[in-house]
Amino acid sequence: MRTLTEIQIEFDLMLARLLLFAHEQGIKTKITCLFRTKEEQAKMVASGKSRTMESRHLQGLAADLAIIDMGRAVWDAAAYKPLGDFWTQIGGVWGGSWKEFPDAVHFEHKGV
Repeated sequence: MRTLTEIQIEFDLMLARLLLFAHEQGIKTKITCLFRTKEEQAKMVASGKSRTMESRHLQGLAADLAIIDMGRAVWDAAAYKPLGDFWTQIGGVWGGSWKEFPDAVHFEHKGV
């Protein structure tokens, strides 16, 4: 069985591949969130920005990205689809594909 550290290293490499893919496609990105404490996650749930206290952010296995266009963040979910498609092709879970509470800016490791 792999350790959490080993899985985090794999996630980091996957995230590097995603960022490089975005760059090669001319998509500017900014990481907006990686690791969250339980307290930070509780605030996200309380504000309605998350629905779970089981977020992969708590384990360092998720990242939220913003696409940047002309100096401003783009929040249109369709803009994230090329990134989400690539992420799932390399074995990740893309929040934009979730049926309930889609989260296009969220990219996570599938876990253990």
